[in-house]
Amino acid sequence: MPLAGVGQESGVGRWHTIRLTTLSFYEYLQIKSLFARYYDQNVRFTYWRGKKDREVDLVAEIGGQIIPFEVKYRAQHTGPRDLKGLLEFCQQKAIDRGYVVTKSPDDFGMVADLTDTATRILRIPAPLLCYWMGESELTPEQQ
Repeated sequence: MPLAGVGQESGVGRWHTIRLTTLSFYEYLQIKSLFARYYDQNVRFTYWRGKKDREVDLVAEIGGQIIPFEVKYRAQHTGPRDLKGLLEFCQQKAIDRGYVVTKSPDDFGMVADLTDTATRILRIPAPLLCYWMGESELTPEQQ
Protein backbone atom coordinates (compact mmCIF):
# COMPACT_ATOMS: atom_id res chain seq x y z
CA MET A 1 0.00 0.00 0.00
CA PRO A 2 1.72 3.23 -1.09
CA LEU A 3 1.46 6.44 0.92
CA ALA A 4 2.59 8.78 -1.87
CA GLY A 5 2.64 8.94 -5.65
CA VAL A 6 5.59 7.58 -7.58
CA GLY A 7 8.13 10.16 -8.66
CA GLN A 8 5.90 13.19 -8.15
CA GLU A 9 7.14 16.61 -7.16
CA SER A 10 6.53 18.16 -3.76
CA GLY A 11 8.05 20.76 -1.46
CA VAL A 12 10.96 18.43 -0.77
CA GLY A 13 11.78 17.88 -4.44
CA ARG A 14 11.61 14.38 -5.86
CA TRP A 15 9.76 12.15 -3.46
CA HIS A 16 9.03 8.51 -3.63
CA THR A 17 6.24 6.12 -2.80
CA ILE A 18 6.50 4.64 0.66
CA ARG A 19 5.63 0.99 0.24
CA LEU A 20 4.66 -0.50 3.58
CA THR A 21 6.03 -3.90 2.56
CA THR A 22 9.57 -2.49 2.34
CA LEU A 23 9.62 -0.88 5.78
CA SER A 24 11.06 -2.34 8.93
CA PHE A 25 8.54 -3.05 11.65
CA TYR A 26 9.69 -0.02 13.64
CA GLU A 27 9.62 2.33 10.65
CA TYR A 28 6.06 1.17 10.02
CA LEU A 29 5.05 1.81 13.67
CA GLN A 30 6.42 5.35 13.56
CA ILE A 31 4.66 6.14 10.28
CA LYS A 32 1.43 4.70 11.64
CA SER A 33 1.71 6.77 14.86
CA LEU A 34 2.39 9.99 12.97
CA PHE A 35 -0.32 9.29 10.41
CA ALA A 36 -2.86 8.59 13.17
CA ARG A 37 -1.91 11.83 14.92
CA TYR A 38 -2.30 14.00 11.81
CA TYR A 39 -5.01 12.08 9.90
CA ASP A 40 -7.43 15.02 9.92
CA GLN A 41 -4.88 17.41 8.44
CA ASN A 42 -3.50 17.51 4.92
CA VAL A 43 -0.21 15.71 5.57
CA ARG A 44 1.97 14.15 2.92
CA PHE A 45 4.33 11.41 4.05
CA THR A 46 7.24 10.62 1.78
CA TYR A 47 10.87 9.58 1.98
CA TRP A 48 13.92 11.18 0.45
CA ARG A 49 16.89 9.68 -1.33
CA GLY A 50 20.00 11.76 -2.01
CA LYS A 51 23.57 11.26 -3.14
CA LYS A 52 25.51 8.09 -2.37
CA ASP A 53 22.30 6.22 -1.41
CA ARG A 54 21.76 8.53 1.54
CA GLU A 55 18.14 8.75 2.60
CA VAL A 56 15.65 10.03 5.13
CA ASP A 57 13.17 7.38 6.27
CA LEU A 58 10.16 9.66 6.64
CA VAL A 59 9.45 13.23 5.56
CA ALA A 60 6.20 14.80 6.73
CA GLU A 61 4.91 17.87 4.93
CA ILE A 62 2.24 19.71 6.91
CA GLY A 63 1.05 23.28 6.59
CA GLY A 64 4.04 24.31 4.47
CA GLN A 65 6.46 22.84 7.00
CA ILE A 66 8.82 19.96 6.23
CA ILE A 67 9.67 17.66 9.15
CA PRO A 68 12.22 14.87 8.57
CA PHE A 69 12.45 11.69 10.67
CA GLU A 70 15.18 9.06 10.61
CA VAL A 71 14.47 5.72 12.33
CA LYS A 72 17.50 4.18 14.07
CA TYR A 73 15.90 1.46 16.16
CA ARG A 74 18.97 -0.33 17.46
CA ALA A 75 21.00 -0.84 20.61
CA GLN A 76 23.87 1.50 19.65
CA HIS A 77 23.91 5.20 20.49
CA THR A 78 23.05 7.42 17.50
CA GLY A 79 25.59 10.08 16.55
CA PRO A 80 26.38 12.41 13.63
CA ARG A 81 28.11 9.68 11.61
CA ASP A 82 24.81 7.75 11.52
CA LEU A 83 22.83 10.70 10.19
CA LYS A 84 24.53 11.69 6.94
CA GLY A 85 21.32 11.45 4.91
CA LEU A 86 19.29 13.43 7.42
CA LEU A 87 21.96 16.12 7.64
CA GLU A 88 22.34 16.35 3.84
CA PHE A 89 18.57 16.68 3.42
CA CYS A 90 18.29 19.37 6.10
CA GLN A 91 21.17 21.32 4.59
CA GLN A 92 19.74 21.15 1.04
CA LYS A 93 16.28 22.25 2.16
CA ALA A 94 17.42 24.75 4.84
CA ILE A 95 15.54 22.84 7.54
CA ASP A 96 16.43 23.89 11.08
CA ARG A 97 15.34 20.72 12.91
CA GLY A 98 15.02 17.00 12.38
CA TYR A 99 14.25 13.97 14.49
CA VAL A 100 15.80 10.56 15.02
CA VAL A 101 13.59 7.82 16.41
CA THR A 102 15.73 5.57 18.63
CA LYS A 103 15.29 2.37 20.60
CA SER A 104 16.85 2.97 23.98
CA PRO A 105 15.43 5.41 26.55
CA ASP A 106 19.06 6.43 27.13
CA ASP A 107 19.43 7.50 23.49
CA PHE A 108 17.49 10.72 24.03
CA GLY A 109 18.36 14.39 23.60
CA MET A 110 20.02 16.70 21.14
CA VAL A 111 22.69 15.23 18.85
CA ALA A 112 25.95 16.87 19.85
CA ASP A 113 29.02 17.58 17.72
CA LEU A 114 27.16 18.59 14.57
CA THR A 115 29.58 20.64 12.50
CA ASP A 116 28.91 22.90 9.53
CA THR A 117 25.17 23.01 10.14
CA ALA A 118 22.60 25.12 11.93
CA THR A 119 20.24 22.14 12.04
CA ARG A 120 19.26 20.77 15.43
CA ILE A 121 18.62 17.03 15.57
CA LEU A 122 16.66 15.55 18.49
CA ARG A 123 16.91 11.85 19.36
CA ILE A 124 13.56 10.53 20.66
CA PRO A 125 13.04 6.96 21.92
CA ALA A 126 10.21 5.26 19.99
CA PRO A 127 8.03 4.56 23.06
CA LEU A 128 8.22 8.22 24.09
CA LEU A 129 7.33 9.44 20.60
CA CYS A 130 4.32 7.10 20.51
CA TYR A 131 3.24 8.32 23.96
CA TRP A 132 3.52 11.99 22.93
CA MET A 133 1.58 11.38 19.73
CA GLY A 134 -1.18 9.59 21.65
CA GLU A 135 -1.32 12.16 24.43
CA SER A 136 -1.58 15.02 21.95
CA GLU A 137 -4.82 13.44 20.64
CA LEU A 138 -6.53 13.69 24.04
CA THR A 139 -8.93 16.50 24.75
CA PRO A 140 -8.51 18.46 28.00
CA GLU A 141 -11.46 16.51 29.45
CA GLN A 142 -9.71 13.18 28.70
CA GLN A 143 -6.44 14.26 30.30
